[in-house]
Amino acid sequence: MKIRTTAPTTSNKFYLKKPWGYNPCILGNKDNRQSKHSVLVNCTGCETGRFGEISGEKKCRYLGNTNAENYIALAKKQGLEIGTTPRPGAAIVWQGVGDSAGHTASVEKVISENEIQTFESGWSYKNSYALKKIRTNDNGNWGLSLAKYSNPMFIYNPNIEPYPNPKDAVVKEGDKGEDVKWVQWAMVRTGYKIAIDGKFGPKTEKAVKKFQKKYKLSVDGHVGPKTQAKIKALYTLED
Repeated sequence: MKIRTTAPTTSNKFYLKKPWGYNPCILGNKDNRQSKHSVLVNCTGCETGRFGEISGEKKCRYLGNTNAENYIALAKKQGLEIGTTPRPGAAIVWQGVGDSAGHTASVEKVISENEIQTFESGWSYKNSYALKKIRTNDNGNWGLSLAKYSNPMFIYNPNIEPYPNPKDAVVKEGDKGEDVKWVQWAMVRTGYKIAIDGKFGPKTEKAVKKFQKKYKLSVDGHVGPKTQAKIKALYTLED
């Protein structure tokens, strides 16, 4: 995925137009609607749009018309994986304490196990986004006040690779490990039904050859630089 460090353009279908935070998945009511299609700038309008943008879906498939407090319940209903460790492309969600509303943001980059870069918006952001915001987990709450927010959880984006890009220039039959899982994840996302088990066997090789034939690459079953580049090109989002 390509991290977002700039505001989306007005032609971006997941945000529509200013004020930022608009999202076609979320409809406002008569009190907070600024257009008949979307709501006033807020964290869920921004995050639902970003989650959809990262997913690369043609329409709103995940999260949607709800507030931050209900994000986790909705994600569970949609079958999304939830955890406590940040991953690129995930939504981080805090529950509100007392009268405080919850908050959510997009994890753009995991800098370390204790530091992440986010993309987010909210009522206090003056109709704009927080770009390249760095959040640390020194207080166990990823930078938000413990008096107002609690229990940060991560909703993982199913269309973002959970495995690192290959370290080896060529991944081929007989190989094992994370490089192979990355290849298998890409083949599964392309539509080929194989197991993501980290073992490059005949079924994985067959899927790779189908992939190579589909995209007019050399059909040798080896995931070399050109095949790796094609996978990255297909699953990297641009503005």
